[in-house]
Amino acid sequence: MSKDHKPRVRKRATHIVTDSRPRHNYGSEKPLFVYSCICGQMSLIIDCLVEKLPRRPRDDARVIDGSKRAHKTTATAVNPLTPIYIRWPNGIEKQFRRYCKSCGLPIFYRHSAENSTTEFIIKNALKLQDDQAALSASMLCPKRPTAAKHIDESSANARLLEALAAEAAALQQSEASNNAPLRRSVQQQETTQGIDTAVTVSTIEDEEEEAEAKEIADSYAANARVIEQEMIRRGIIKRRLVDEVNRFTQSYTIF
Repeated sequence: MSKDHKPRVRKRATHIVTDSRPRHNYGSEKPLFVYSCICGQMSLIIDCLVEKLPRRPRDDARVIDGSKRAHKTTATAVNPLTPIYIRWPNGIEKQFRRYCKSCGLPIFYRHSAENSTTEFIIKNALKLQDDQAALSASMLCPKRPTAAKHIDESSANARLLEALAAEAAALQQSEASNNAPLRRSVQQQETTQGIDTAVTVSTIEDEEEEAEAKEIADSYAANARVIEQEMIRRGIIKRRLVDEVNRFTQSYTIF
């Protein structure tokens, strides 16, 4: 007696991402908040809301303690030769300010030009981005097993911030050039008699515009061939050519 063979099933999945760099998960689920200058330039990524940071009573500036908060700032470097002096009723304060890279407005300041772990955010200098209020590690990166479970949370957040800042810079550069390649990962899996027998993974790099244009052109060409065959079958193309010849001959008058 012959046994009934189960049909062979082939699965195909296509995944498209914006870049070809691997993304990592550092095991932190703490949300990250992105702040930008009033001109729209991204200036700060931090693990809490700015409103929850300690407030300096003198000028209502928010204080970032680098030893307690994981954060990444994007602004001009501190220039030790151009300090700012502010007169207060009880004395004079010396500040080293950092400015927005896009519009040049002051955003941060510190009291020491070098080896300063404390950063001050000038009041009303930053705003929370509207498109994303908070980011998390699970939203940005695929999960992977961690090799060591004793990784400090602040260290993990710091590394995640560096990766996020690098991705943001690459994204801004790609948007400026408007030439961002796509990576298309094609995964094929064959199942015979309920058992996975083969898995094939390939990567195809292509331009988004070229892929879209090729797809549209193929669709138009297929539709044109179908319409042409139908018109030939009905004799519409022949009648149209005769009508064009008649109009062409009638346009010339013999004297």
